[in-house]
Amino acid sequence: MRTGAWILRHLAEVGASELEDLRLELVLTPKELKSLRSPLERCGAIVARPIVYEEPYRHTSVLALGPGAP
Repeated sequence: MRTGAWILRHLAEVGASELEDLRLELVLTPKELKSLRSPLERCGAIVARPIVYEEPYRHTSVLALGPGAP
């Protein structure tokens, strides 16, 4: 069973990651990633920074360890 601690360990090892990269590296569906990251964002363990790419135009986020990370 995957837990939020798994994402925290991964971010501690590799640093900030774009959502798609994190999802592919951890082999998660978008729904699984969202369910794991939401509680971590609410308590400040991770923070998301929005990014907009121009070519091709798309919105995404970068996740990083936050000030509330253990």
